[in-house]
Amino acid sequence: MELAKKIVEEATSKAYEIVKQAKEEKANALKEEEQRLKQENKSEMEKFRKLIEERKREEQASMKLEYKRAIDRAYEEKFKEILSLLVEDFKRYKKTKNYSSFLNNLLEKAKKELSSKETDLVIHVAKGDKKHLKTKASVKEDLDDIGGIIVETKDGKVRVNFSFSSILEMKIDSLRQKAIKEISSSKKKGRKR
Repeated sequence: MELAKKIVEEATSKAYEIVKQAKEEKANALKEEEQRLKQENKSEMEKFRKLIEERKREEQASMKLEYKRAIDRAYEEKFKEILSLLVEDFKRYKKTKNYSSFLNNLLEKAKKELSSKETDLVIHVAKGDKKHLKTKASVKEDLDDIGGIIVETKDGKVRVNFSFSSILEMKIDSLRQKAIKEISSSKKKGRKR
């Protein structure tokens, strides 16, 4: 019986050792799996963080672009407003006594540029503006513009354009700068409030 007891004890001891070893192996395997999962999770988190950063940069770039577009629209609206005011001012100016001298000064300037006799010229003006000119040249009220004049040689080969649209075109850059300056100063005033 002793032998049986000894065999049972040895078997129990071996079983205990096997179970203990299995538990340790299982614990080590779980630790390794946990470490692997942590590393994998860390890697996934890093990818996720990078993705978020990338999207954040894209969103910021998009917002900057949208902001620039909004500013450009504001500039364009202000510019159109300034042009509209200029057109209204010019319409009022046409009703003044100074408009006649303005047109005649433009005619003199055109004659100098064309180096032609007055009688060799054709002058185009807006409807109702013929009465303002003191000239021997042929005057046609066919200018499709608010005012000003277009002077050309009779053969039509050389032309000088002093129409209101043309004058505005020459001044367009300075007008845009004025619009930008007005918007910038209004933004500064808005911040001070």
